[in-house]
Amino acid sequence: QELDKSYTALAVQLTQALGEPVRYVPPANIQKYAQEIRKGSYDILIDGPHLGAWRIAKGVHKPVAVADKPLTFLVATLATDTSTQSLAQLAGKSVCAPAAPQVSTLMILNQFPNPLQMPDMRTAETYQVSIERILRGECQAVVVTDMFYENKLGNDAKTKLNVIFNSRPLPGYVMTASDKLSADKREALTKRLTTANP
Repeated sequence: QELDKSYTALAVQLTQALGEPVRYVPPANIQKYAQEIRKGSYDILIDGPHLGAWRIAKGVHKPVAVADKPLTFLVATLATDTSTQSLAQLAGKSVCAPAAPQVSTLMILNQFPNPLQMPDMRTAETYQVSIERILRGECQAVVVTDMFYENKLGNDAKTKLNVIFNSRPLPGYVMTASDKLSADKREALTKRLTTANP
């Protein structure tokens, strides 16, 4: 997958910054990921601001860097769906999105304070899978990042969708590191990430 390639390339940059091997280990699923975080299995993590903030608050990790670009999410329906023009109209309807606790999914669920009026959330492994599923008629709406929508989605797919909601911006993705990395090593990572030319 493209994401795996990006993280593998990042691991090479981090290896250069630290002078020791850094290996990308993709999580099997969100439950396993959470278990491994609690066990302290990961030395370096990159994920949403809510998970990074939790690790920092619990003293599990120290902050290394935050992406400059804020995270913004959008909800889209099929352009032919004239009955769903607002987020409130998604109550009881199927929405393809990553599994919680992905921040995109949590942000949308937060818009529905009444559990009896929530959408029917259907897990999709990636934003691309969500798009494929809505275009096949397997869900009535999708949740994706604005970056994915603007940069990864082709014009043909965009013409078939109608954006009905844009979230408020959140802090960008966060990198944290465990105490297994010395303060000097964490500083080297910060320097590398803030001066790297991608």
